[in-house]
Amino acid sequence: TSRQTKSYVALTVHFMQDWKLETKVLSTHLLEERHTGLNLASDLDHSIEKWQLVGKVAACTTDSASNMVSAGKLSKHITVRIPCFAHVLNLASNKVMEIDTIQSIRSKISEIVKFFNKSTIAAHLLEVQQLALGIKVGIAISKI
Repeated sequence: TSRQTKSYVALTVHFMQDWKLETKVLSTHLLEERHTGLNLASDLDHSIEKWQLVGKVAACTTDSASNMVSAGKLSKHITVRIPCFAHVLNLASNKVMEIDTIQSIRSKISEIVKFFNKSTIAAHLLEVQQLALGIKVGIAISKI
């Protein structure tokens, strides 16, 4: 979605040529219809046909949003949909941050960081201790 709240869809293709991974953007265009699985599948199928890739697509990688999962299932030309690893990892890390124990630890760490950032005396004493222990100075008072 653009800053002007216009929705775009992009289609990229990844393939091997001379044992080298190639990536090309085939299309980026405005998608004014609702982003339902059916509409996305139709758009994807149209692009695959337009670029004469019917029978040449091994898999499709998307985020794990329900409409994208549905599009992968409804497409005439997609047989395998692979969830985007970065998106899955992001979802997992966000879930971890919701755990009460983790939130409590983050809160305590945040208070410690605030303490050292507000007190020049405490920050200096921390630096002295870091130097004595051979720890890189400033590493413990960075923003969280």
